[in-house]
Amino acid sequence: WLAKDPYGPLVVFDECHKAKNLINESGQPTKTAMAVVALQQALPNARVMYCSATGASEPKNLAYMTRLGSFGFETFKEMLDTLTESGMGALEMFALGLKATGSYLCRTLSYTGAEFELESCPLSGEMTLMYDRSSEFWQMMLNVFKLVDGGRAGMHQKIDKGATMKWAQFWGAHQRFFRQMLLS
Repeated sequence: WLAKDPYGPLVVFDECHKAKNLINESGQPTKTAMAVVALQQALPNARVMYCSATGASEPKNLAYMTRLGSFGFETFKEMLDTLTESGMGALEMFALGLKATGSYLCRTLSYTGAEFELESCPLSGEMTLMYDRSSEFWQMMLNVFKLVDGGRAGMHQKIDKGATMKWAQFWGAHQRFFRQMLLS
């Protein structure tokens, strides 16, 4: 019944980020990702809209978005390899290109009418001790990571892109840890 629409049906994948594991470490795509790709293949004339509040955090998570195309590359894998090797600047340029062609829209929620107050919350001795120990732990982890990185890279050698990703993961974990601690 979908194929009978003379203009091609409109297929909207809401919360489409749930299909992001078409390409993953295990080598086995998820059933959700395979179903999303299969539906797009079954309806070649369909117009497709991908909706997600969380955009792709890494290029491989775009694999299920087959209607975006591969932008002059022979295959999605070739495009993925090039974007991954080229670093964050290339990824930002790619996203800008998608936005410029109308293939990708990024919206934020309006804060109109939102109100907030700053409150000072006194910390108990136990909370202060927990925060201080956590800070010491993360400082120790930072020192260990720096020591390991220095040993691998040498003093004047260029640091590889894998090291950049490792640091991004380190600081992301650091931020999530303290956010969770402060909100709990």
